[in-house]
Amino acid sequence: MSRRLSYKPRFSERFTLIQTKILEYDIREAEFARAERQMLLILAFFTILLLFSVDVARAFSCQASDRADSGLAEGTRESLAAILIIKSPNRRKTSWACWLRSFNAMTTQLRDNRSQIDQFTRNLQQAVQELERRAAVDGNRAGGTFPLA
Repeated sequence: MSRRLSYKPRFSERFTLIQTKILEYDIREAEFARAERQMLLILAFFTILLLFSVDVARAFSCQASDRADSGLAEGTRESLAAILIIKSPNRRKTSWACWLRSFNAMTTQLRDNRSQIDQFTRNLQQAVQELERRAAVDGNRAGGTFPLA
């Protein structure tokens, strides 16, 4: 009478069990790869569809905003030429109108900053002239001559 406490499968049984598990794993891996390809194709399809719909919407909205677009282009040209008094008309409550309001605010700020810079430059030039005048006066005092003015 032999006493076996646990059953140990033979080598051939273990080998076939391992091979079946490997085959099951390969099948599942192929299914996951197929599902991944399908998801990527669906994602690409919806991305192309979204881009197409945005392009169509942009084409229809551009027909209505040609006037504002030309005003914005004119404002950009004038702001580059440092003529900061342009204001583009915005009659609608759209994101384009919000963008135009932002552009108008930017040109106003640029005009104000430009005038501040011009004022600072004038003050600086006056200060330099005053320093030059004082240096001339001090130089004349050292030489013993005094200006009459």
